[in-house]
Amino acid sequence: MNTKNQSPRFEPDAIAFLDEAGLAAKVRNLTKDHDGQIGLVAALMLPTADVDYWQNVFREPFESFKAAAPPKTKLHITDAFRSGNDNWAKTASQSREEIYELVKANSLYVTYLAREASVARRSHQMMQQHIDRCESENSSNISVSRHPSNTRVVSQCYQGLVSTIDIMAKAFGRQHIALFSDEIENIVLNNMEVQADRLRNISRREQELTAFDKQQKKIIKRRIISSTDFQGIDVTRVSTITKVGKSSSLAFAIDVIANSLLHHLQQHSVGTSLNTLKSVEGWQLAGCVFAPPNGCYDIYSKI
Repeated sequence: MNTKNQSPRFEPDAIAFLDEAGLAAKVRNLTKDHDGQIGLVAALMLPTADVDYWQNVFREPFESFKAAAPPKTKLHITDAFRSGNDNWAKTASQSREEIYELVKANSLYVTYLAREASVARRSHQMMQQHIDRCESENSSNISVSRHPSNTRVVSQCYQGLVSTIDIMAKAFGRQHIALFSDEIENIVLNNMEVQADRLRNISRREQELTAFDKQQKKIIKRRIISSTDFQGIDVTRVSTITKVGKSSSLAFAIDVIANSLLHHLQQHSVGTSLNTLKSVEGWQLAGCVFAPPNGCYDIYSKI
Protein backbone atom coordinates (compact mmCIF):
# COMPACT_ATOMS: atom_id res chain seq x y z
CA MET A 1 0.00 0.00 0.00
CA ASN A 2 1.31 3.38 -0.98
CA THR A 3 0.11 6.71 0.32
CA LYS A 4 0.57 10.07 -1.32
CA ASN A 5 -0.38 12.68 1.22
CA GLN A 6 1.28 15.93 2.10
CA SER A 7 0.57 18.48 4.82
CA PRO A 8 1.41 22.19 4.61
CA ARG A 9 4.77 23.13 6.07
CA PHE A 10 5.95 26.39 7.64
CA GLU A 11 9.21 27.65 9.07
CA PRO A 12 9.38 26.32 12.65
CA ASP A 13 8.56 28.77 15.43
CA ALA A 14 9.13 26.20 18.21
CA ILE A 15 10.87 22.86 18.63
CA ALA A 16 10.38 19.62 20.51
CA PHE A 17 13.00 17.02 21.41
CA LEU A 18 11.63 13.47 21.59
CA ASP A 19 12.80 10.19 23.05
CA GLU A 20 11.23 6.78 23.45
CA ALA A 21 11.67 4.64 26.52
CA GLY A 22 10.59 1.21 27.64
CA LEU A 23 8.89 -1.40 25.49
CA ALA A 24 9.49 -0.99 21.74
CA ALA A 25 8.44 -4.47 20.53
CA LYS A 26 6.15 -5.12 17.58
CA VAL A 27 2.59 -5.36 18.82
CA ARG A 28 2.00 -8.68 17.01
CA ASN A 29 4.86 -10.25 18.97
CA LEU A 30 3.51 -9.34 22.40
CA THR A 31 2.61 -12.16 24.78
CA LYS A 32 1.25 -12.28 28.31
CA ASP A 33 4.87 -12.29 29.49
CA HIS A 34 5.06 -8.64 28.38
CA ASP A 35 1.99 -7.59 30.37
CA GLY A 36 2.77 -4.76 32.76
CA GLN A 37 5.60 -3.37 30.64
CA ILE A 38 5.18 0.17 29.35
CA GLY A 39 6.37 1.92 26.23
CA LEU A 40 6.30 5.68 25.94
CA VAL A 41 7.42 8.61 23.84
CA ALA A 42 8.07 11.91 25.61
CA ALA A 43 8.80 15.39 24.30
CA LEU A 44 10.53 18.40 25.79
CA MET A 45 8.77 21.42 24.34
CA LEU A 46 10.90 24.51 23.64
CA PRO A 47 9.05 27.78 22.93
CA THR A 48 11.46 29.15 20.31
CA ALA A 49 13.25 27.59 17.34
CA ASP A 50 16.72 28.69 18.49
CA VAL A 51 18.32 25.26 18.92
CA ASP A 52 21.74 26.64 19.83
CA TYR A 53 20.27 28.70 22.66
CA TRP A 54 18.55 25.70 24.21
CA GLN A 55 21.60 23.51 23.70
CA ASN A 56 23.54 25.98 25.81
CA VAL A 57 20.86 26.02 28.51
CA PHE A 58 21.31 22.28 29.08
CA ARG A 59 25.02 22.06 28.25
CA GLU A 60 26.49 22.06 31.77
CA PRO A 61 24.73 18.95 33.17
CA PHE A 62 25.36 17.14 29.90
CA GLU A 63 29.08 17.95 29.85
CA SER A 64 29.42 16.77 33.47
CA PHE A 65 27.65 13.52 32.61
CA LYS A 66 29.80 13.00 29.51
CA ALA A 67 33.06 13.75 31.33
CA ALA A 68 32.27 11.14 33.99
CA ALA A 69 31.39 8.40 31.47
CA PRO A 70 33.83 5.53 30.83
CA PRO A 71 35.62 5.71 27.46
CA LYS A 72 33.60 4.64 24.38
CA THR A 73 30.39 4.29 26.39
CA LYS A 74 27.01 5.21 24.93
CA LEU A 75 25.70 8.29 26.64
CA HIS A 76 22.37 6.92 27.88
CA ILE A 77 21.23 7.86 31.36
CA THR A 78 20.24 4.24 32.09
CA ASP A 79 23.78 3.00 31.33
CA ALA A 80 25.19 5.14 34.14
CA PHE A 81 23.27 3.10 36.70
CA ARG A 82 24.52 -0.30 35.57
CA SER A 83 26.63 -2.35 37.95
CA GLY A 84 30.21 -1.12 38.25
CA ASN A 85 29.46 2.50 37.29
CA ASP A 86 29.24 3.91 40.81
CA ASN A 87 31.13 7.15 40.14
CA TRP A 88 29.30 7.77 36.87
CA ALA A 89 25.96 7.06 38.57
CA LYS A 90 26.69 9.69 41.21
CA THR A 91 27.37 12.31 38.53
CA ALA A 92 24.33 11.14 36.54
CA SER A 93 22.07 11.65 39.56
CA GLN A 94 23.38 15.18 39.96
CA SER A 95 22.96 15.94 36.25
CA ARG A 96 19.41 14.62 36.35
CA GLU A 97 18.49 16.93 39.22
CA GLU A 98 20.04 19.87 37.37
CA ILE A 99 17.93 19.07 34.30
CA TYR A 100 14.77 19.01 36.41
CA GLU A 101 15.64 22.43 37.79
CA LEU A 102 16.43 23.86 34.33
CA VAL A 103 13.09 22.67 32.97
CA LYS A 104 11.28 24.33 35.88
CA ALA A 105 13.36 27.52 35.86
CA ASN A 106 12.75 28.06 32.13
CA SER A 107 9.02 27.28 32.44
CA LEU A 108 9.28 24.50 29.85
CA TYR A 109 6.64 21.90 29.18
CA VAL A 110 6.92 18.14 28.91
CA THR A 111 4.31 16.07 27.11
CA TYR A 112 4.15 12.33 26.50
CA LEU A 113 2.06 9.32 25.51
CA ALA A 114 2.40 5.94 27.25
CA ARG A 115 0.92 2.53 26.48
CA GLU A 116 0.93 -0.70 28.49
CA ALA A 117 1.67 -4.02 26.78
CA SER A 118 -1.52 -5.90 27.69
CA VAL A 119 -3.68 -3.10 26.24
CA ALA A 120 -1.74 -3.09 22.97
CA ARG A 121 -1.77 -6.90 22.82
CA ARG A 122 -5.52 -7.29 23.37
CA SER A 123 -6.34 -4.49 20.93
CA HIS A 124 -4.22 -6.15 18.23
CA GLN A 125 -5.77 -9.56 18.88
CA MET A 126 -9.30 -8.18 18.63
CA MET A 127 -8.48 -6.49 15.33
CA GLN A 128 -6.95 -9.66 13.91
CA GLN A 129 -10.01 -11.68 14.96
CA HIS A 130 -12.25 -9.17 13.20
CA ILE A 131 -10.16 -9.33 10.02
CA ASP A 132 -10.11 -13.13 10.08
CA ARG A 133 -13.90 -13.25 10.48
CA CYS A 134 -14.41 -10.85 7.56
CA GLU A 135 -12.10 -12.88 5.35
CA SER A 136 -13.85 -16.15 6.20
CA GLU A 137 -17.21 -14.62 5.22
CA ASN A 138 -15.88 -13.04 2.03
CA SER A 139 -17.26 -14.68 -1.13
CA SER A 140 -15.64 -12.22 -3.53
CA ASN A 141 -13.19 -13.38 -6.16
CA ILE A 142 -10.94 -10.44 -5.21
CA SER A 143 -8.16 -11.26 -2.77
CA VAL A 144 -6.14 -8.55 -1.01
CA SER A 145 -2.83 -9.75 0.40
CA ARG A 146 -2.43 -9.15 4.12
CA HIS A 147 1.07 -8.46 5.40
CA PRO A 148 1.94 -8.97 9.07
CA SER A 149 1.64 -5.75 11.03
CA ASN A 150 4.92 -4.00 11.85
CA THR A 151 3.28 -1.60 14.28
CA ARG A 152 5.23 -1.15 17.49
CA VAL A 153 4.13 -0.04 20.92
CA VAL A 154 6.18 3.17 20.66
CA SER A 155 4.72 3.81 17.20
CA GLN A 156 1.24 3.87 18.70
CA CYS A 157 2.53 6.20 21.43
CA TYR A 158 4.13 8.49 18.86
CA GLN A 159 0.90 8.75 16.90
CA GLY A 160 -0.92 10.03 19.96
CA LEU A 161 1.97 12.30 20.94
CA VAL A 162 2.05 14.01 17.55
CA SER A 163 -1.63 14.85 17.96
CA THR A 164 -1.00 16.11 21.51
CA ILE A 165 1.83 18.36 20.29
CA ASP A 166 -0.47 19.71 17.58
CA ILE A 167 -3.10 20.55 20.23
CA MET A 168 -0.41 22.25 22.29
CA ALA A 169 0.82 24.25 19.28
CA LYS A 170 -2.71 25.54 18.67
CA ALA A 171 -3.12 26.42 22.35
CA PHE A 172 0.11 28.46 22.38
CA GLY A 173 -0.33 30.06 18.96
CA ARG A 174 2.51 28.20 17.20
CA GLN A 175 2.38 27.48 13.47
CA HIS A 176 4.97 24.76 13.14
CA ILE A 177 6.83 22.55 15.63
CA ALA A 178 10.10 21.03 14.42
CA LEU A 179 10.70 17.58 15.94
CA PHE A 180 14.13 16.20 16.85
CA SER A 181 15.15 12.89 18.38
CA ASP A 182 18.28 10.98 19.26
CA GLU A 183 19.44 7.83 17.50
CA ILE A 184 16.14 5.97 17.19
CA GLU A 185 16.59 2.93 14.92
CA ASN A 186 15.52 3.69 11.34
CA ILE A 187 13.07 0.78 11.23
CA VAL A 188 11.38 2.04 14.40
CA LEU A 189 11.46 5.66 13.24
CA ASN A 190 9.93 4.82 9.86
CA ASN A 191 7.12 2.87 11.50
CA MET A 192 6.47 5.77 13.87
CA GLU A 193 6.11 8.16 10.94
CA VAL A 194 3.73 5.82 9.10
CA GLN A 195 1.46 5.89 12.14
CA ALA A 196 1.66 9.67 12.49
CA ASP A 197 0.96 10.22 8.78
CA ARG A 198 -2.53 8.86 9.31
CA LEU A 199 -3.28 11.88 11.50
CA ARG A 200 -1.66 14.43 9.23
CA ASN A 201 -3.99 13.64 6.34
CA ILE A 202 -7.41 12.76 7.70
CA SER A 203 -9.41 15.36 5.73
CA ARG A 204 -8.22 13.94 2.41
CA ARG A 205 -6.27 10.75 1.97
CA GLU A 206 -5.33 8.73 -1.09
CA GLN A 207 -4.35 5.09 -0.93
CA GLU A 208 -3.42 2.69 -3.70
CA LEU A 209 -4.41 -0.92 -3.06
CA THR A 210 -3.07 -3.94 -4.91
CA ALA A 211 -5.21 -7.09 -5.09
CA PHE A 212 -5.55 -10.31 -7.08
CA ASP A 213 -8.59 -11.26 -9.15
CA LYS A 214 -8.85 -15.03 -8.68
CA GLN A 215 -11.38 -15.41 -11.49
CA GLN A 216 -9.45 -13.50 -14.13
CA LYS A 217 -6.11 -14.51 -12.58
CA LYS A 218 -4.55 -11.08 -12.73
CA ILE A 219 -3.28 -8.35 -10.42
CA ILE A 220 -5.51 -5.31 -10.14
CA LYS A 221 -4.91 -1.90 -8.58
CA ARG A 222 -7.42 0.55 -7.25
CA ARG A 223 -7.09 3.99 -5.68
CA ILE A 224 -9.19 4.89 -2.68
CA ILE A 225 -9.82 8.54 -1.85
CA SER A 226 -11.40 9.43 1.46
CA SER A 227 -12.31 12.94 2.57
CA THR A 228 -14.22 14.91 5.14
CA ASP A 229 -15.22 18.55 5.46
CA PHE A 230 -14.66 18.56 9.24
CA GLN A 231 -12.54 21.68 9.77
CA GLY A 232 -9.23 21.51 11.66
CA ILE A 233 -9.12 17.73 11.89
CA ASP A 234 -5.65 17.33 10.32
CA VAL A 235 -2.44 17.47 12.33
CA THR A 236 -0.69 20.24 10.38
CA ARG A 237 1.58 21.95 12.88
CA VAL A 238 4.05 19.13 13.54
CA SER A 239 6.98 18.10 11.33
CA THR A 240 8.49 14.69 10.78
CA ILE A 241 11.48 13.79 12.98
CA THR A 242 15.04 14.93 12.36
CA LYS A 243 17.58 12.68 14.08
CA VAL A 244 20.47 14.07 16.09
CA GLY A 245 23.19 12.18 17.91
CA LYS A 246 23.73 11.61 21.62
CA SER A 247 26.27 14.45 21.54
CA SER A 248 23.34 16.85 21.84
CA SER A 249 22.63 18.25 25.30
CA LEU A 250 18.93 18.40 24.40
CA ALA A 251 18.91 14.74 23.39
CA PHE A 252 20.43 13.96 26.78
CA ALA A 253 17.86 16.10 28.58
CA ILE A 254 14.89 14.29 27.02
CA ASP A 255 16.64 10.94 27.55
CA VAL A 256 16.74 11.76 31.27
CA ILE A 257 13.12 12.94 31.30
CA ALA A 258 11.70 10.00 29.33
CA ASN A 259 13.39 7.36 31.48
CA SER A 260 12.51 9.14 34.71
CA LEU A 261 8.88 9.30 33.62
CA LEU A 262 8.93 5.63 32.62
CA HIS A 263 10.21 4.70 36.07
CA HIS A 264 7.41 6.71 37.66
CA LEU A 265 4.64 5.19 35.54
CA GLN A 266 5.93 1.67 36.13
CA GLN A 267 5.01 2.08 39.80
CA HIS A 268 1.32 2.16 38.83
CA SER A 269 -0.82 -0.97 38.90
CA VAL A 270 -1.63 -2.62 35.56
CA GLY A 271 -4.83 -1.11 34.20
CA THR A 272 -4.22 2.29 35.78
CA SER A 273 -4.59 5.40 33.63
CA LEU A 274 -1.22 6.46 32.22
CA ASN A 275 -1.97 9.62 30.25
CA THR A 276 -3.66 12.10 32.58
CA LEU A 277 -2.27 14.73 34.91
CA LYS A 278 -3.21 12.46 37.81
CA SER A 279 -0.91 9.81 36.29
CA VAL A 280 2.16 11.99 36.92
CA GLU A 281 1.33 13.12 40.45
CA GLY A 282 4.45 12.71 42.59
CA TRP A 283 6.83 12.81 39.60
CA GLN A 284 9.58 15.43 39.79
CA LEU A 285 8.29 17.30 36.72
CA ALA A 286 4.56 16.79 37.31
CA GLY A 287 3.99 20.55 37.36
CA CYS A 288 5.53 20.90 33.89
CA VAL A 289 3.40 18.31 32.08
CA PHE A 290 1.01 19.39 29.34
CA ALA A 291 -1.93 17.07 28.75
CA PRO A 292 -5.02 17.61 26.55
CA PRO A 293 -8.16 18.54 28.50
CA ASN A 294 -10.58 15.94 29.87
CA GLY A 295 -8.02 13.15 29.72
CA CYS A 296 -9.08 12.42 26.12
CA TYR A 297 -5.76 10.78 25.25
CA ASP A 298 -6.03 8.32 28.10
CA ILE A 299 -7.86 6.19 25.53
CA TYR A 300 -4.35 4.83 24.81
CA SER A 301 -4.48 3.31 28.30
CA LYS A 302 -7.76 1.56 27.53
CA ILE A 303 -7.88 0.22 23.96
